[in-house]
Amino acid sequence: MTAGAGDLAGPTAAEPAVAGGRHQAIWAWPIALSALLAVALQGFHPVHPDVGWLLVLAGRFLDGARLYVDVAEMNPPMSIYLYVPIVALQRLTGLTAPWAVLASVLAATAVSLALAGAVLRSWRPATAPLALAALAGGGLLVLPFATFGQREHFALLAILPLLVAMAARAENRGPALPAAVAIGLCAGLGVAVKPHFALPVALPALVAARSARSWKPLFAPEAIVAGFTAIAYAIHVQVSYPAFIDVWMPILADTYRPSRAPVLERLTDPGTLALLLSSVPVLVALVRRTAPSLALTLAVAGLAFWLAAFEQGKLWNNHFAPALLPMMAAGLLACERLDRAARVAGLVAALGGVWLGISVLTIRGADTTAFADTIRREAPPHPRVHVITPSIAAAHPLTEMVGGVWTNSLHGNWLWQFADHRLRTADPDAPTAERLRRYKDEDRIRFREDLTRADADVILIDRAHEDWLAWALEDPEVATVLARPREGEEPAGVELCLPLRAAAP
Repeated sequence: MTAGAGDLAGPTAAEPAVAGGRHQAIWAWPIALSALLAVALQGFHPVHPDVGWLLVLAGRFLDGARLYVDVAEMNPPMSIYLYVPIVALQRLTGLTAPWAVLASVLAATAVSLALAGAVLRSWRPATAPLALAALAGGGLLVLPFATFGQREHFALLAILPLLVAMAARAENRGPALPAAVAIGLCAGLGVAVKPHFALPVALPALVAARSARSWKPLFAPEAIVAGFTAIAYAIHVQVSYPAFIDVWMPILADTYRPSRAPVLERLTDPGTLALLLSSVPVLVALVRRTAPSLALTLAVAGLAFWLAAFEQGKLWNNHFAPALLPMMAAGLLACERLDRAARVAGLVAALGGVWLGISVLTIRGADTTAFADTIRREAPPHPRVHVITPSIAAAHPLTEMVGGVWTNSLHGNWLWQFADHRLRTADPDAPTAERLRRYKDEDRIRFREDLTRADADVILIDRAHEDWLAWALEDPEVATVLARPREGEEPAGVELCLPLRAAAP
Protein backbone atom coordinates (compact mmCIF):
# COMPACT_ATOMS: atom_id res chain seq x y z
CA MET A 1 0.00 0.00 0.00
CA THR A 2 1.38 3.41 -0.91
CA ALA A 3 1.30 6.27 1.56
CA GLY A 4 -2.03 8.02 1.23
CA ALA A 5 -3.82 5.06 -0.28
CA GLY A 6 -4.91 3.62 3.06
CA ASP A 7 -8.34 3.66 4.56
CA LEU A 8 -9.57 5.89 7.35
CA ALA A 9 -9.96 3.41 10.16
CA GLY A 10 -9.80 -0.18 9.07
CA PRO A 11 -9.41 -2.60 6.18
CA THR A 12 -11.51 -1.85 3.11
CA ALA A 13 -12.77 -5.39 2.64
CA ALA A 14 -13.98 -5.69 6.20
CA GLU A 15 -15.85 -2.40 6.24
CA PRO A 16 -19.64 -2.78 6.47
CA ALA A 17 -21.81 -1.40 3.74
CA VAL A 18 -23.91 0.66 6.12
CA ALA A 19 -22.83 1.97 9.50
CA GLY A 20 -25.04 1.35 12.48
CA GLY A 21 -27.67 3.95 13.19
CA ARG A 22 -26.42 4.47 16.72
CA HIS A 23 -22.87 5.10 15.48
CA GLN A 24 -24.20 7.61 12.94
CA ALA A 25 -26.25 9.36 15.64
CA ILE A 26 -23.28 9.68 17.99
CA TRP A 27 -21.28 11.54 15.36
CA ALA A 28 -24.26 13.73 14.42
CA TRP A 29 -23.99 15.42 17.79
CA PRO A 30 -20.60 17.10 17.12
CA ILE A 31 -21.94 18.47 13.85
CA ALA A 32 -25.04 19.87 15.57
CA LEU A 33 -22.90 21.27 18.39
CA SER A 34 -20.61 22.93 15.84
CA ALA A 35 -23.62 24.64 14.27
CA LEU A 36 -24.81 25.88 17.68
CA LEU A 37 -21.34 27.18 18.53
CA ALA A 38 -21.25 28.99 15.19
CA VAL A 39 -24.56 30.66 16.08
CA ALA A 40 -23.18 31.73 19.47
CA LEU A 41 -19.86 32.96 18.05
CA GLN A 42 -21.16 34.73 14.95
CA GLY A 43 -24.82 35.67 15.32
CA PHE A 44 -24.34 38.29 18.02
CA HIS A 45 -21.26 40.08 16.72
CA PRO A 46 -20.71 42.43 13.76
CA VAL A 47 -19.42 40.82 10.58
CA HIS A 48 -15.78 41.21 9.58
CA PRO A 49 -14.91 44.51 7.84
CA ASP A 50 -14.16 42.68 4.57
CA VAL A 51 -17.59 41.05 4.68
CA GLY A 52 -19.24 44.37 5.51
CA TRP A 53 -17.58 46.01 2.51
CA LEU A 54 -18.57 43.22 0.13
CA LEU A 55 -22.16 43.40 1.39
CA VAL A 56 -22.19 47.10 0.56
CA LEU A 57 -20.79 46.37 -2.91
CA ALA A 58 -23.34 43.61 -3.48
CA GLY A 59 -26.08 46.04 -2.52
CA ARG A 60 -24.77 48.64 -4.94
CA PHE A 61 -24.64 45.97 -7.64
CA LEU A 62 -28.26 44.98 -6.99
CA ASP A 63 -29.20 48.65 -7.23
CA GLY A 64 -27.66 48.93 -10.69
CA ALA A 65 -24.12 50.19 -10.04
CA ARG A 66 -21.55 49.13 -12.64
CA LEU A 67 -18.76 47.11 -11.10
CA TYR A 68 -15.25 48.49 -11.73
CA VAL A 69 -16.80 51.66 -13.17
CA ASP A 70 -19.12 53.18 -10.55
CA VAL A 71 -17.55 51.18 -7.72
CA ALA A 72 -14.34 49.18 -7.76
CA GLU A 73 -12.96 46.22 -5.84
CA MET A 74 -9.45 44.82 -6.03
CA ASN A 75 -10.76 41.26 -6.44
CA PRO A 76 -12.59 39.61 -9.37
CA PRO A 77 -16.40 39.87 -9.43
CA MET A 78 -17.06 36.47 -7.83
CA SER A 79 -16.06 38.10 -4.54
CA ILE A 80 -19.10 40.34 -4.95
CA TYR A 81 -21.43 37.74 -6.49
CA LEU A 82 -21.03 35.61 -3.34
CA TYR A 83 -22.78 38.25 -1.26
CA VAL A 84 -25.59 39.15 -3.65
CA PRO A 85 -27.85 36.34 -2.33
CA ILE A 86 -27.06 37.42 1.24
CA VAL A 87 -28.11 41.02 0.56
CA ALA A 88 -31.21 39.76 -1.23
CA LEU A 89 -32.00 37.63 1.84
CA GLN A 90 -31.59 40.68 4.07
CA ARG A 91 -33.92 42.76 1.94
CA LEU A 92 -36.48 39.97 1.81
CA THR A 93 -36.47 39.05 5.50
CA GLY A 94 -35.07 42.08 7.34
CA LEU A 95 -32.25 40.02 8.86
CA THR A 96 -29.21 41.92 10.07
CA ALA A 97 -25.88 41.18 8.40
CA PRO A 98 -24.52 38.76 11.06
CA TRP A 99 -27.63 36.57 10.91
CA ALA A 100 -27.93 36.69 7.12
CA VAL A 101 -24.25 35.75 6.74
CA LEU A 102 -24.61 33.03 9.38
CA ALA A 103 -27.66 31.56 7.64
CA SER A 104 -25.84 31.59 4.31
CA VAL A 105 -22.74 29.90 5.72
CA LEU A 106 -24.83 27.25 7.46
CA ALA A 107 -26.69 26.58 4.20
CA ALA A 108 -23.42 26.42 2.22
CA THR A 109 -21.94 24.11 4.86
CA ALA A 110 -24.97 21.82 4.65
CA VAL A 111 -24.56 21.57 0.86
CA SER A 112 -20.80 21.02 1.18
CA LEU A 113 -21.18 18.29 3.81
CA ALA A 114 -24.05 16.66 1.91
CA LEU A 115 -21.90 16.33 -1.21
CA ALA A 116 -18.86 15.21 0.80
CA GLY A 117 -21.06 12.79 2.74
CA ALA A 118 -22.46 11.31 -0.46
CA VAL A 119 -18.90 10.34 -1.45
CA LEU A 120 -17.93 9.10 2.01
CA ARG A 121 -21.02 6.96 2.52
CA SER A 122 -20.45 5.09 -0.73
CA TRP A 123 -16.70 4.82 -0.11
CA ARG A 124 -16.13 4.63 3.65
CA PRO A 125 -19.58 4.33 5.30
CA ALA A 126 -18.32 3.33 8.74
CA THR A 127 -15.99 6.30 9.04
CA ALA A 128 -18.12 8.90 7.23
CA PRO A 129 -19.61 10.31 10.49
CA LEU A 130 -16.16 10.82 12.05
CA ALA A 131 -14.86 12.52 8.94
CA LEU A 132 -17.90 14.78 8.60
CA ALA A 133 -17.76 15.71 12.30
CA ALA A 134 -14.05 16.55 12.02
CA LEU A 135 -14.69 18.66 8.94
CA ALA A 136 -17.72 20.46 10.38
CA GLY A 137 -16.27 21.19 13.80
CA GLY A 138 -12.61 21.56 12.96
CA GLY A 139 -12.72 23.12 9.55
CA LEU A 140 -15.96 24.76 8.58
CA LEU A 141 -18.08 26.20 11.37
CA VAL A 142 -16.22 26.83 14.62
CA LEU A 143 -12.56 27.55 13.94
CA PRO A 144 -13.01 30.22 11.21
CA PHE A 145 -13.75 32.77 13.99
CA ALA A 146 -13.05 36.24 12.56
CA THR A 147 -12.74 34.87 9.02
CA PHE A 148 -16.25 33.41 9.17
CA GLY A 149 -18.24 34.27 6.05
CA GLN A 150 -15.30 35.70 4.15
CA ARG A 151 -14.87 34.78 0.50
CA GLU A 152 -12.05 32.36 1.36
CA HIS A 153 -14.43 30.58 3.75
CA PHE A 154 -17.01 30.16 1.00
CA ALA A 155 -14.28 29.00 -1.40
CA LEU A 156 -13.18 26.29 1.04
CA LEU A 157 -16.78 25.14 1.44
CA ALA A 158 -17.12 24.94 -2.34
CA ILE A 159 -13.87 23.02 -2.90
CA LEU A 160 -14.15 20.60 0.03
CA PRO A 161 -16.41 18.00 -1.67
CA LEU A 162 -13.92 17.71 -4.53
CA LEU A 163 -11.16 17.01 -2.00
CA VAL A 164 -13.18 14.13 -0.58
CA ALA A 165 -13.88 12.88 -4.11
CA MET A 166 -10.15 12.97 -4.93
CA ALA A 167 -9.38 11.00 -1.77
CA ALA A 168 -11.81 8.35 -3.04
CA ARG A 169 -10.27 8.48 -6.52
CA ALA A 170 -6.90 7.74 -4.90
CA GLU A 171 -8.36 4.32 -4.08
CA ASN A 172 -10.04 3.94 -7.47
CA ARG A 173 -13.44 4.82 -6.06
CA GLY A 174 -15.55 7.88 -6.75
CA PRO A 175 -18.97 9.52 -6.63
CA ALA A 176 -21.89 8.77 -8.92
CA LEU A 177 -22.11 10.97 -12.00
CA PRO A 178 -24.83 13.38 -10.73
CA ALA A 179 -22.90 13.97 -7.50
CA ALA A 180 -19.64 14.32 -9.46
CA VAL A 181 -21.17 17.05 -11.66
CA ALA A 182 -22.45 18.96 -8.62
CA ILE A 183 -19.07 18.59 -6.89
CA GLY A 184 -17.22 19.84 -9.97
CA LEU A 185 -19.55 22.82 -10.34
CA CYS A 186 -18.99 23.82 -6.71
CA ALA A 187 -15.22 23.43 -7.03
CA GLY A 188 -15.15 25.53 -10.20
CA LEU A 189 -17.04 28.30 -8.40
CA GLY A 190 -14.53 28.05 -5.54
CA VAL A 191 -11.65 28.52 -7.98
CA ALA A 192 -13.51 31.53 -9.41
CA VAL A 193 -13.18 33.34 -6.07
CA LYS A 194 -9.44 33.66 -6.65
CA PRO A 195 -7.30 32.21 -9.44
CA HIS A 196 -4.85 31.08 -6.73
CA PHE A 197 -7.44 28.52 -5.65
CA ALA A 198 -6.78 26.41 -8.72
CA LEU A 199 -3.86 25.01 -6.68
CA PRO A 200 -6.00 23.32 -3.98
CA VAL A 201 -7.90 21.59 -6.80
CA ALA A 202 -4.94 20.65 -8.99
CA LEU A 203 -2.49 19.39 -6.36
CA PRO A 204 -4.89 16.95 -4.64
CA ALA A 205 -5.87 15.64 -8.08
CA LEU A 206 -2.20 14.99 -8.87
CA VAL A 207 -1.71 13.22 -5.53
CA ALA A 208 -4.80 11.10 -6.21
CA ALA A 209 -3.41 10.15 -9.63
CA ARG A 210 -0.11 9.12 -8.08
CA SER A 211 -1.76 7.10 -5.32
CA ALA A 212 -4.07 5.35 -7.80
CA ARG A 213 -1.17 4.83 -10.22
CA SER A 214 -3.46 6.16 -12.93
CA TRP A 215 -4.23 9.38 -14.77
CA LYS A 216 -7.96 8.76 -14.31
CA PRO A 217 -8.41 11.12 -11.30
CA LEU A 218 -7.21 14.03 -13.45
CA PHE A 219 -9.98 13.31 -15.94
CA ALA A 220 -12.71 12.38 -13.48
CA PRO A 221 -16.10 14.02 -14.17
CA GLU A 222 -15.79 16.36 -11.18
CA ALA A 223 -12.34 17.52 -12.32
CA ILE A 224 -13.55 18.16 -15.87
CA VAL A 225 -16.65 20.06 -14.70
CA ALA A 226 -14.54 22.14 -12.28
CA GLY A 227 -12.15 23.07 -15.08
CA PHE A 228 -14.88 24.05 -17.54
CA THR A 229 -16.71 26.04 -14.84
CA ALA A 230 -13.57 28.03 -14.03
CA ILE A 231 -12.89 28.64 -17.74
CA ALA A 232 -16.48 29.77 -18.33
CA TYR A 233 -16.17 32.22 -15.45
CA ALA A 234 -12.89 33.60 -16.81
CA ILE A 235 -14.59 34.20 -20.18
CA HIS A 236 -17.49 35.89 -18.39
CA VAL A 237 -15.14 38.28 -16.60
CA GLN A 238 -13.32 39.07 -19.84
CA VAL A 239 -16.56 39.81 -21.70
CA SER A 240 -18.62 41.46 -18.95
CA TYR A 241 -15.95 43.43 -17.08
CA PRO A 242 -13.39 44.79 -19.54
CA ALA A 243 -12.61 47.60 -17.07
CA PHE A 244 -11.36 45.05 -14.55
CA ILE A 245 -9.09 43.43 -17.16
CA ASP A 246 -7.89 46.56 -18.96
CA VAL A 247 -7.84 49.15 -16.17
CA TRP A 248 -7.72 47.60 -12.74
CA MET A 249 -5.53 44.55 -13.29
CA PRO A 250 -2.58 46.67 -14.52
CA ILE A 251 -3.11 49.03 -11.58
CA LEU A 252 -3.15 46.15 -9.12
CA ALA A 253 -0.04 44.65 -10.72
CA ASP A 254 1.79 47.94 -10.11
CA THR A 255 0.47 48.70 -6.62
CA TYR A 256 -1.30 45.94 -4.68
CA ARG A 257 0.63 42.84 -5.71
CA PRO A 258 4.16 44.22 -5.06
CA SER A 259 3.12 45.25 -1.55
CA ARG A 260 4.05 41.93 0.01
CA ALA A 261 5.81 40.97 3.23
CA PRO A 262 9.42 39.76 2.94
CA VAL A 263 9.84 36.03 2.33
CA LEU A 264 11.34 35.37 5.77
CA GLU A 265 8.44 37.14 7.45
CA ARG A 266 5.97 35.02 5.50
CA LEU A 267 7.80 31.83 6.46
CA THR A 268 7.84 32.70 10.16
CA ASP A 269 4.33 34.15 10.40
CA PRO A 270 2.15 32.55 13.11
CA GLY A 271 -0.19 31.31 10.37
CA THR A 272 2.67 29.35 8.78
CA LEU A 273 3.84 27.98 12.12
CA ALA A 274 0.29 26.91 12.99
CA LEU A 275 0.10 25.05 9.68
CA LEU A 276 3.37 23.23 10.39
CA LEU A 277 2.29 22.14 13.87
CA SER A 278 -1.11 20.98 12.64
CA SER A 279 0.56 18.87 9.95
CA VAL A 280 2.66 16.81 12.39
CA PRO A 281 0.19 13.88 12.71
CA VAL A 282 -0.06 13.67 8.92
CA LEU A 283 3.72 13.71 8.55
CA VAL A 284 4.09 10.96 11.17
CA ALA A 285 1.44 8.87 9.42
CA LEU A 286 3.20 9.39 6.09
CA VAL A 287 6.51 8.18 7.53
CA ARG A 288 4.76 5.10 8.91
CA ARG A 289 2.86 4.62 5.65
CA THR A 290 -0.49 4.70 7.45
CA ALA A 291 -1.75 8.07 6.25
CA PRO A 292 -5.47 7.83 5.40
CA SER A 293 -6.11 9.06 1.89
CA LEU A 294 -8.64 11.65 3.09
CA ALA A 295 -6.19 13.04 5.64
CA LEU A 296 -3.46 13.17 3.01
CA THR A 297 -5.74 14.88 0.50
CA LEU A 298 -6.86 17.50 3.03
CA ALA A 299 -3.26 18.11 4.06
CA VAL A 300 -2.18 18.60 0.44
CA ALA A 301 -5.08 21.02 -0.03
CA GLY A 302 -4.02 22.88 3.12
CA LEU A 303 -0.49 23.15 1.73
CA ALA A 304 -1.87 24.41 -1.59
CA PHE A 305 -4.00 27.04 0.13
CA TRP A 306 -0.90 28.07 2.11
CA LEU A 307 1.07 28.45 -1.14
CA ALA A 308 -1.71 30.75 -2.36
CA ALA A 309 -1.44 32.81 0.84
CA PHE A 310 2.35 32.85 0.58
CA GLU A 311 2.19 34.14 -3.00
CA GLN A 312 -0.23 36.90 -2.04
CA GLY A 313 2.14 37.83 0.78
CA LYS A 314 -0.21 39.99 2.85
CA LEU A 315 -0.17 37.90 6.07
CA TRP A 316 -3.90 38.45 6.55
CA ASN A 317 -5.74 35.79 8.52
CA ASN A 318 -8.43 35.33 5.87
CA HIS A 319 -5.66 34.28 3.46
CA PHE A 320 -4.35 31.68 5.93
CA ALA A 321 -7.77 30.38 7.04
CA PRO A 322 -8.44 27.99 4.13
CA ALA A 323 -4.98 26.49 4.68
CA LEU A 324 -5.29 26.03 8.42
CA LEU A 325 -8.80 24.61 8.55
CA PRO A 326 -8.31 21.51 6.32
CA MET A 327 -4.87 20.89 7.82
CA MET A 328 -6.37 20.81 11.32
CA ALA A 329 -9.04 18.33 10.18
CA ALA A 330 -6.35 16.28 8.42
CA GLY A 331 -4.34 16.07 11.62
CA LEU A 332 -7.33 14.77 13.56
CA LEU A 333 -8.09 12.13 10.91
CA ALA A 334 -4.43 11.07 10.69
CA CYS A 335 -4.31 10.39 14.44
CA GLU A 336 -6.98 7.72 13.99
CA ARG A 337 -4.42 5.34 12.41
CA LEU A 338 -1.45 6.01 14.71
CA ASP A 339 -0.39 3.88 17.68
CA ARG A 340 -0.92 5.32 21.13
CA ALA A 341 2.49 6.98 21.60
CA ALA A 342 2.53 8.52 18.15
CA ARG A 343 -1.09 9.58 18.52
CA VAL A 344 -0.38 11.42 21.77
CA ALA A 345 2.67 13.18 20.29
CA GLY A 346 0.74 14.03 17.15
CA LEU A 347 -2.23 15.37 19.08
CA VAL A 348 0.01 17.54 21.27
CA ALA A 349 1.60 19.10 18.19
CA ALA A 350 -1.74 19.43 16.42
CA LEU A 351 -3.36 21.06 19.46
CA GLY A 352 -0.45 23.50 19.54
CA GLY A 353 -1.23 24.27 15.91
CA VAL A 354 -4.91 24.71 16.73
CA TRP A 355 -4.07 27.05 19.63
CA LEU A 356 -1.75 29.14 17.47
CA GLY A 357 -4.22 29.00 14.60
CA ILE A 358 -6.99 30.30 16.84
CA SER A 359 -4.78 33.23 17.82
CA VAL A 360 -4.41 34.01 14.10
CA LEU A 361 -8.03 33.48 13.13
CA THR A 362 -9.48 35.63 15.93
CA ILE A 363 -7.76 38.86 14.80
CA ARG A 364 -10.37 41.35 13.61
CA GLY A 365 -8.50 44.66 13.40
CA ALA A 366 -9.88 48.11 14.17
CA ASP A 367 -13.50 48.38 15.26
CA THR A 368 -15.51 51.54 14.69
CA THR A 369 -18.95 50.03 15.33
CA ALA A 370 -19.12 52.15 18.52
CA PHE A 371 -20.06 55.02 16.21
CA ALA A 372 -23.33 53.30 15.28
CA ASP A 373 -25.44 54.75 18.11
CA THR A 374 -24.12 58.27 17.50
CA ILE A 375 -24.85 58.05 13.80
CA ARG A 376 -28.35 56.66 14.37
CA ARG A 377 -29.05 59.46 16.87
CA GLU A 378 -27.64 62.44 15.00
CA ALA A 379 -27.57 61.60 11.29
CA PRO A 380 -30.60 61.22 9.01
CA PRO A 381 -32.00 57.78 8.24
CA HIS A 382 -29.89 55.92 5.69
CA PRO A 383 -27.02 58.39 6.04
CA ARG A 384 -24.62 58.98 3.19
CA VAL A 385 -21.24 57.72 4.43
CA HIS A 386 -17.82 58.82 3.20
CA VAL A 387 -14.32 57.89 4.40
CA ILE A 388 -10.90 59.49 4.32
CA THR A 389 -8.65 56.50 4.97
CA PRO A 390 -7.15 53.50 3.16
CA SER A 391 -8.48 51.22 5.90
CA ILE A 392 -11.45 49.03 5.10
CA ALA A 393 -12.23 48.67 8.81
CA ALA A 394 -12.94 52.37 9.36
CA ALA A 395 -16.37 52.22 7.72
CA HIS A 396 -17.23 48.53 7.51
CA PRO A 397 -19.38 46.92 8.77
CA LEU A 398 -20.44 50.24 10.28
CA THR A 399 -22.01 51.48 7.02
CA GLU A 400 -24.17 48.38 6.72
CA MET A 401 -25.10 48.48 10.42
CA VAL A 402 -26.59 51.99 10.17
CA GLY A 403 -28.27 51.33 6.82
CA GLY A 404 -25.90 53.81 5.22
CA VAL A 405 -25.42 54.73 1.58
CA TRP A 406 -21.80 54.32 0.48
CA THR A 407 -20.42 57.30 -1.46
CA ASN A 408 -16.76 56.44 -2.18
CA SER A 409 -15.85 54.78 -5.49
CA LEU A 410 -13.34 52.55 -3.66
CA HIS A 411 -13.34 51.29 -0.09
CA GLY A 412 -10.88 54.07 0.74
CA ASN A 413 -7.62 55.69 -0.31
CA TRP A 414 -5.76 52.38 -0.66
CA LEU A 415 -4.60 53.07 -4.21
CA TRP A 416 -2.87 56.31 -3.23
CA GLN A 417 -1.33 54.56 -0.22
CA PHE A 418 0.02 51.56 -2.17
CA ALA A 419 1.37 53.74 -4.98
CA ASP A 420 3.03 56.14 -2.54
CA HIS A 421 4.54 53.30 -0.51
CA ARG A 422 6.10 51.70 -3.57
CA LEU A 423 7.49 55.02 -4.78
CA ARG A 424 9.10 55.66 -1.40
CA THR A 425 10.46 52.16 -0.70
CA ALA A 426 10.99 50.19 -3.91
CA ASP A 427 12.96 52.51 -6.23
CA PRO A 428 10.91 51.55 -9.31
CA ASP A 429 12.15 52.14 -12.84
CA ALA A 430 11.19 55.38 -14.59
CA PRO A 431 8.10 54.10 -16.51
CA THR A 432 6.74 52.39 -13.40
CA ALA A 433 7.40 55.47 -11.27
CA GLU A 434 5.52 57.59 -13.78
CA ARG A 435 2.53 55.23 -13.65
CA LEU A 436 2.57 55.26 -9.86
CA ARG A 437 2.57 59.06 -9.77
CA ARG A 438 -0.33 59.03 -12.23
CA TYR A 439 -2.26 56.62 -10.02
CA LYS A 440 -1.74 58.96 -7.06
CA ASP A 441 -2.98 61.95 -9.02
CA GLU A 442 -5.96 60.04 -10.37
CA ASP A 443 -6.86 58.73 -6.94
CA ARG A 444 -6.79 62.22 -5.44
CA ILE A 445 -9.01 63.49 -8.27
CA ARG A 446 -11.37 60.54 -7.75
CA PHE A 447 -11.47 61.25 -4.02
CA ARG A 448 -12.22 64.94 -4.59
CA GLU A 449 -15.01 64.19 -7.06
CA ASP A 450 -16.50 61.55 -4.80
CA LEU A 451 -16.49 63.86 -1.79
CA THR A 452 -17.85 66.94 -3.54
CA ARG A 453 -20.81 65.05 -5.02
CA ALA A 454 -21.35 62.82 -1.98
CA ASP A 455 -23.33 65.34 0.09
CA ALA A 456 -22.17 63.18 2.98
CA ASP A 457 -24.02 62.96 6.27
CA VAL A 458 -21.18 61.04 7.90
CA ILE A 459 -17.45 61.38 7.25
CA LEU A 460 -14.99 58.98 8.88
CA ILE A 461 -11.38 60.19 9.04
CA ASP A 462 -8.52 57.88 9.98
CA ARG A 463 -5.78 59.57 12.02
CA ALA A 464 -4.48 56.50 13.86
CA HIS A 465 -1.28 55.91 11.89
CA GLU A 466 -1.23 58.71 9.35
CA ASP A 467 -3.06 62.03 9.38
CA TRP A 468 -5.44 61.52 6.47
CA LEU A 469 -7.30 64.70 7.37
CA ALA A 470 -4.11 66.67 6.70
CA TRP A 471 -3.72 64.74 3.43
CA ALA A 472 -7.25 65.65 2.40
CA LEU A 473 -6.87 69.32 3.35
CA GLU A 474 -3.94 69.71 0.95
CA ASP A 475 -6.63 69.98 -1.75
CA PRO A 476 -8.35 73.42 -1.53
CA GLU A 477 -11.66 72.11 -2.89
CA VAL A 478 -11.70 69.33 -0.35
CA ALA A 479 -10.77 71.78 2.41
CA THR A 480 -13.90 73.79 1.58
CA VAL A 481 -16.14 70.74 1.96
CA LEU A 482 -14.50 69.82 5.27
CA ALA A 483 -14.40 73.35 6.63
CA ARG A 484 -16.95 72.94 9.42
CA PRO A 485 -17.31 69.34 10.58
CA ARG A 486 -18.52 68.48 14.03
CA GLU A 487 -16.26 65.85 15.57
CA GLY A 488 -17.39 63.01 17.79
CA GLU A 489 -15.69 60.10 19.52
CA GLU A 490 -12.41 58.60 18.32
CA PRO A 491 -12.29 54.80 18.79
CA ALA A 492 -9.41 53.08 17.04
CA GLY A 493 -7.93 56.45 16.08
CA VAL A 494 -10.80 57.24 13.70
CA GLU A 495 -12.66 60.54 13.93
CA LEU A 496 -16.38 60.75 13.25
CA CYS A 497 -17.38 63.94 11.50
CA LEU A 498 -21.03 64.88 11.18
CA PRO A 499 -21.51 67.98 8.99
CA LEU A 500 -23.60 70.58 10.83
CA ARG A 501 -26.66 70.10 8.64
CA ALA A 502 -26.76 66.43 9.63
CA ALA A 503 -27.46 67.32 13.25
CA ALA A 504 -30.54 69.39 12.46
CA PRO A 505 -33.91 67.98 13.63
